[in-house]
Amino acid sequence: MAQEIPKYKWGVGSYLMMLIVVICVLFLPLFMGPVQPPSPFILLIFPLVMASVWIYLSYATKSDG
Repeated sequence: MAQEIPKYKWGVGSYLMMLIVVICVLFLPLFMGPVQPPSPFILLIFPLVMASVWIYLSYATKSDG
């Protein structure tokens, strides 16, 4: 007998977390002081970390069948 894939729905906690993220994205920059552009090292590290995470997740989710 095949197992049914659970269908997830957004609950109150999911909506609350999304609202908190939206509020932070909209209002936190208003309280920041002057900022400097990132260094070239950080600009290089960010895509490398993202690519590593993507490769790991692609290998971790492959099915054997």
